[in-house]
Amino acid sequence: MKMKILLCMSLLAVSCLCGCRQKEKVSFSETYDTESISSINMQIDSWQLKIMASSDEDVHISLDGGTEKGAKTPSVEVQDGMLDIMQIDGEGSAVGRFSLGKEGEVIVYIPVALKGAVTIKNGSGDMEIDSLVASKLAIDNDSGYAELNHVTAEELEISSSSGDVKLSNGNIADFQIGISSGYVTLKNIESEDISIATKSGEVNISGLGDQTNVGISTGSGDIGVSYKTQQQNLSFKISSGSDDVTVRLDGVSYTTETSACKQGKIGSGGYSLTVNSDSGTVVIH
Repeated sequence: MKMKILLCMSLLAVSCLCGCRQKEKVSFSETYDTESISSINMQIDSWQLKIMASSDEDVHISLDGGTEKGAKTPSVEVQDGMLDIMQIDGEGSAVGRFSLGKEGEVIVYIPVALKGAVTIKNGSGDMEIDSLVASKLAIDNDSGYAELNHVTAEELEISSSSGDVKLSNGNIADFQIGISSGYVTLKNIESEDISIATKSGEVNISGLGDQTNVGISTGSGDIGVSYKTQQQNLSFKISSGSDDVTVRLDGVSYTTETSACKQGKIGSGGYSLTVNSDSGTVVIH
């Protein structure tokens, strides 16, 4: 297994503002030859994460943060084809204490040609993902804002306890989002299947392609869906516990048309749109 590593680390002791413990600043960069990598796994407690396209055929990792003096630095390693990036806060963790807080950052540059699976388990830091190509992207988010732009994947799974999700200009075959509390915003997404479930939070989709099956449900929150072009082949059922459903689509043949539920189809109804909000306004156009 051939690996090319460029490693640069500097440690600078600085005092904590509270004067309790001494900290060390860590600056860390590595480059990995993709011949040794088929998938990437990240477990991150608190840092800010950025994933971007690499300018060459290698994976590049850089990070800056602070760690308590004597604690272990973050773990970055390749084993059995998987690149692992680990950062776990708190004593007794497998990796040691590496506290970046909201001011620290890790950047991972991934070449488009890699196209492997990418898994992210995130604690409280925000993440920004741009121009990523993956066979599968799975994000398990505790809390923190997630912004994805120009992502291409066969599968995308996002689960979040608390935090907003924004996805723009993506091409994803199978797309699933599950959120306890947070806003979901999708813009200009090409997908075969989209499934979104939230307990609390608004869902807004704009620029939706016409050959997409969509299912959306929320316990509490408004839902808005707008298509890029006039639909020619759609069946739909739209419902709201707040008796507030609006459908602005042309050529509809209705089977149910009330303020609480609108059901019908356009053309032969080959693609489906199913939307329900237990409490909230729903607008489709």
